[in-house]
Amino acid sequence: MNFRFFSLLGLLAGLASSAFLFSTPTVLAAESEWVEQPSGTADDLNDVVFGRGRFVAVGEQDTVLSSTDGVTWRPEDAGEGHWYFGVGFGNNTFVAVGIDGWMTTSLDAEEWVARESGTTNWLYDVAWGEAGFVGVGYAGAIVSSADGVTWTNRASGTESWLHGVAASTNIYVAVGTGGTILSSTNAMDWAAQESGTNRWLFDVVYGQGQFVAVGEWGTVVTSTNGQDWVLRSTARSDYLWAVGTNEFGFLAAGEGGLILTSPDGANWVESESGVSRWLNGIASGVETTVVVGDVGVILNPAPPREDEIVLLDPTMGDAGFQFTVMGLAAGRPLTVEVSENFDEWFVLTNLVTSPPPVVFADASWTNAALRFYRVRTP
Repeated sequence: MNFRFFSLLGLLAGLASSAFLFSTPTVLAAESEWVEQPSGTADDLNDVVFGRGRFVAVGEQDTVLSSTDGVTWRPEDAGEGHWYFGVGFGNNTFVAVGIDGWMTTSLDAEEWVARESGTTNWLYDVAWGEAGFVGVGYAGAIVSSADGVTWTNRASGTESWLHGVAASTNIYVAVGTGGTILSSTNAMDWAAQESGTNRWLFDVVYGQGQFVAVGEWGTVVTSTNGQDWVLRSTARSDYLWAVGTNEFGFLAAGEGGLILTSPDGANWVESESGVSRWLNGIASGVETTVVVGDVGVILNPAPPREDEIVLLDPTMGDAGFQFTVMGLAAGRPLTVEVSENFDEWFVLTNLVTSPPPVVFADASWTNAALRFYRVRTP
């Protein structure tokens, strides 16, 4: 099977008439296949970040790796005797955090300087926002810094383990055990929020105007303001350890090599990772996305094949909503499927391609309030 792109058409029925109001149709894409890259290590990789034109991945046994393309990686010396659980970037500075409150910073990912974090609690994640860096960890530990050099211990008001932190321009969100969610506008004062779940939350990201947090048993919750949260369904029971963004939307990764993708944080579909290791971190750069995991696993999206199916030019035509299918020679069988929730897919039509480009039109587009499209070949 070969499919990568999904097209989303949002509709709203008009009141007291048969007319329909519709948003501009948009093709939203999701990575369908991934390839593993050599990392040069068998140590677990716990997190990855992109900044200053390079990826930095961190893990156990002092492991720090860097890459300018996400494919070729080299080890960096960040000090001995420390395990790293999280890495962040901001203010032109990389910050890695780990066991016993250990913290180190770098401007170039090559030369690292140890910092006093203000805590001896394990730190699991670190993020940058308008008020500076925030690191979070064991027993409600929160530390903050305006520059990454001088750090201050903050009162979180909780003993929950805080596993993840993310920031928009002016809001920080930390997530942790038992569905714990804290928010702050200044990195100093924190307030507990109702998450809608008591399941552990392991990571959180900000993108497309909303926070998305993931956790145990396939849990996903979203919020546009860090205070009001909506529980989403992934139809999975796997633990989700990491969440990230790329140009196509959101990605979540977890146990058994599971990768889920979503255009909006609400509707999720599985992507084929090709590995069975736990996946712990996600970062996107200019050219690619990187997913890291146990035993040194590093994944990138598979490059397009010669017969890659590509959907282009979504628009409204005389025959209905239409888009162009590229990447297939004439005479190839093609199936167009639709879904309203990414869980159940139904065959809309089967056809044999004409000479490219193939323009497909859906005359039944008004029959659904929300419709996702995908195309595949046998």
